[in-house]
Amino acid sequence: MIVVLELLYLVWMIGAVVVFARGLSQMLFGKVVAGSNAFFRAIFMAVIWPIALLTPEGRAALRAMSRSD
Repeated sequence: MIVVLELLYLVWMIGAVVVFARGLSQMLFGKVVAGSNAFFRAIFMAVIWPIALLTPEGRAALRAMSRSD
């Protein structure tokens, strides 16, 4: 059971780093200046992304964040 929890934690942390890096790169290198609001939204989504996958609205928010190039 401990191994499963450690794997879930590892997946959560890897996902958080990826989502955070995505938001940071959009803020720094994006074509449109999104401002700090988008950056803080990326930080928030980096923390709660596994929970967001459980609802349709959360999945839509993750998709919208990944498509905002």
